[in-house]
Amino acid sequence: MPLLRHSPRDAAVVLLALAALPAASLLPWLAGQGPWGMSLAPCLFGLVVWWTSNTLAHIHLHTPVFRARALNHAFSLVLTAVTGVPQAVWRARHLAHHRGEPPRLGKLGARGLFELALLLHLWLALAIHAPLFLLTVYAPGLLIGLGLCALQGRGEHLDGHTAGICHRGRLHNLVWLNDGYHAEHHRWPGAHWTQLPARRLQGAACSAWTPVLRALVPRARRAIHRDRAGR
Repeated sequence: MPLLRHSPRDAAVVLLALAALPAASLLPWLAGQGPWGMSLAPCLFGLVVWWTSNTLAHIHLHTPVFRARALNHAFSLVLTAVTGVPQAVWRARHLAHHRGEPPRLGKLGARGLFELALLLHLWLALAIHAPLFLLTVYAPGLLIGLGLCALQGRGEHLDGHTAGICHRGRLHNLVWLNDGYHAEHHRWPGAHWTQLPARRLQGAACSAWTPVLRALVPRARRAIHRDRAGR
């Protein structure tokens, strides 16, 4: 029986998340390369938090990648360590968004408490052994990443577009694992990320601007149009 529940392409999701852990060891080295490195390191960490949260973590919370529950829990721990956010919290807030409800924390449960404990141990270890790194790289990078996530969420739902605004660019959807098919994702939240392009919705709100730029540039609001292609 295969380990992956939905698609062999989820192997890339797993490998990318696992690769982020050893890559994180480069951040202290980068931060030690003078002013440019100290400036670049938190920005790089922020980009990782932003991208991982909106691709790998987003995929896993909607369509858990493994068949075995224990492996899915273990993968959530990996994503928790990479993003600095307990995945139980991320999941509760995101599913409330899909229901059209205000963000809520809800009960963490044993799984969420274990994820929170993992982060608290990580933060305590950094506070004891690398306090400068914690204050100048990790904490600012985490805030940058969460800020970009907030901008992305805002750009995907500008001006009351609760069903989501799409971006059809091929490069964007290659890099963001089809997250640009946002109206399709809201219509079929349980659909696997590989299936979204085939479910392209006619009449979906679309923009040539990517979500973060859409949230930042006022004139991008006027560029939202209805997709005439699709089903």
